[in-house]
Amino acid sequence: MAANLLKSLIYATLFVSATAHNSTPEIPTEEWTTYTGPNYRKEVFPKNDTSEPLEVGISVLVRNLPKIDEVNGVMFMEVNLRVKWQDQRLTIPPWLGAEDYVPLDPVILQDIWVPDLYIDHSSEAITPSVLTSIASVWIYGDGTVDYSGNMFIRVACRMNYTWFPRDHQICSIRIESCTYPALAFRVHLTRQITYVLLQVYLPSGLFVVVSFVSLLVPPDAIPGRMTLCITTILTMSALLGVAMQSTPQVSYTRAIDIWLLVCLSIVSAVLLEFGIVIKLREREKIQAKSQPSGRLMKTVSTQVQPISGNAAVSEKESARFTFSSDVVEKASLVVLPLVFLVFNGAYWSWFLTGSEAAMPRGLSANGTL
Repeated sequence: MAANLLKSLIYATLFVSATAHNSTPEIPTEEWTTYTGPNYRKEVFPKNDTSEPLEVGISVLVRNLPKIDEVNGVMFMEVNLRVKWQDQRLTIPPWLGAEDYVPLDPVILQDIWVPDLYIDHSSEAITPSVLTSIASVWIYGDGTVDYSGNMFIRVACRMNYTWFPRDHQICSIRIESCTYPALAFRVHLTRQITYVLLQVYLPSGLFVVVSFVSLLVPPDAIPGRMTLCITTILTMSALLGVAMQSTPQVSYTRAIDIWLLVCLSIVSAVLLEFGIVIKLREREKIQAKSQPSGRLMKTVSTQVQPISGNAAVSEKESARFTFSSDVVEKASLVVLPLVFLVFNGAYWSWFLTGSEAAMPRGLSANGTL
């Protein structure tokens, strides 16, 4: 391992030495102190020998996205910015060839003309430093100035959360100048849905299933069943509040809002169903107390003939009220889970299809081009 490390160091030394020898000329012992003559004015636009407009080359390398503030729609980026232009008014050392360059202190940018570039919708740009700023400047023999530096920028990004949490964001960043055309590039952001599935979708679905368990508890066990229903709906409401606070707040409906509201509605329907069952059972008890015994009913019915059909209607109503609470219980045990299953099928079909259709062209589901 030591031999391999030594070999790597030798290769690296040879590579750096070769690069330095081929790119940088041998600097004389006398120091070249100034690159601007007495008539040089840094506020004046450089006019070179050609009649063409001055060309400024810009390249941007995005190194990292350390933070994305979804609530405020702000993206933090670590970029390497490289700007290159030619200024033939500079005083170039005679020993410097046209294709050779010398590295200089970035402080020289304060004394020469530089393009008036700015990043559109950028509220902050920070140049990191350790002992000095992380930037470098090279000047070529033909007057070309090559600047390269790292910086952290804070850029506003207009985001659309309609298909949250399977949304795809496109942040356009423009580097502009008052006298130059704009240079724009886009950053494609694809959200990983796994976190939201585990933190929001799965718990809310389980709470709905737990609420269905309360339908199996006998209606006579009012305290236990009521406690289970109220606890489920309160937990579901708390989960809805946490999800709303931890996700971007917008004025339109998102995909996750539909899921949470339907889950909360089903849990509330279970509690409402139990309230209806309690009311019906109380009504049944009142009707049972108001009716005579079966033996007396039989005696009276054999001796007295009904004058009208009111007695038959009363018997039908009694039968209906006797079995209505049981019918509601059995129907709820089938209808509510079936509604949740149908909603799941419709929701996930719509959600996956719609979010896929909203994906930018040329971008795959995993966020690669």
